[in-house]
Amino acid sequence: MKKLEEYEVLKTVFYRGVSILEYIRLYPNLDDLDVEAIKATIMNALVDSNSIHPEREFLSLDSCAITNNPADYHYGKFPFVMGYPLWLKDKMRNRIIRQSGSIPISVHASRPSGRVSYCIYDANTTLSVFFEDFAFIEADYSSPTRQGVRVEKRPFLEVFMNDRTYLVDVLTKRFFEEEEFAKRYGLTVSYRIRKKDFNREQKEIYAEQTEESKEGYGSFLALSLPMLSVFSQIPKFQEYLYELEESKKYFEGAWEDAFEIMKACSKEEPPKIYFQKKSPKKEEL
Repeated sequence: MKKLEEYEVLKTVFYRGVSILEYIRLYPNLDDLDVEAIKATIMNALVDSNSIHPEREFLSLDSCAITNNPADYHYGKFPFVMGYPLWLKDKMRNRIIRQSGSIPISVHASRPSGRVSYCIYDANTTLSVFFEDFAFIEADYSSPTRQGVRVEKRPFLEVFMNDRTYLVDVLTKRFFEEEEFAKRYGLTVSYRIRKKDFNREQKEIYAEQTEESKEGYGSFLALSLPMLSVFSQIPKFQEYLYELEESKKYFEGAWEDAFEIMKACSKEEPPKIYFQKKSPKKEEL
């Protein structure tokens, strides 16, 4: 038996924005969907990184360990639900497009979904660039976590890989096998537009949205870096901070630009602002 924290790759795997092993510690009373997703995410990362044998080693989440007991959780090539796979995260780290706000897609996608500026449609478009065949859909389904609630017109990115169809939920950063999702939660698709069915105008718009656009990343970093100490205290920002740090490997020039901007700004004399005293209005009291 080998403890999960002994596997180097799992130190860089996240679940819903939090280090996956810390997520297990922070939330001891996980619901069934989270348990299923976490098990699959861990095993996929370990198998994809050649850290374990997919047919001889198994997962005990209760012990947080890999065992040789066939009664424990088995690796599955097509799990019902899992976090973003390693191959996708690797591709997301070295690409910047206009729709990602001219920042690395890995950084754009790792933002906590509770942020006011988060747009699920932008996120779906951004992630779609890694798939040859995809569709933007809106769907209704019975919530797996809120009993009796029927979710309506929820946007998903529908992708096609290895003869399977998956729903990518960019808010919770999870992949769902669509056929099983439909069986469990009564999925009905109210709107679907596939890439192969784009008309000329849609193709032009999509091409513009997904074109390379790296020029603004240095400015973004210059504005963001001074605030990172605040984010470091919040678990849901762990993946975001990790991906920022990883971007140094791929966009070294942007980081150099950011430090130059920050250096230049620190030398400038801050503008003087004069406030005129006035009596407060009644509604300001």
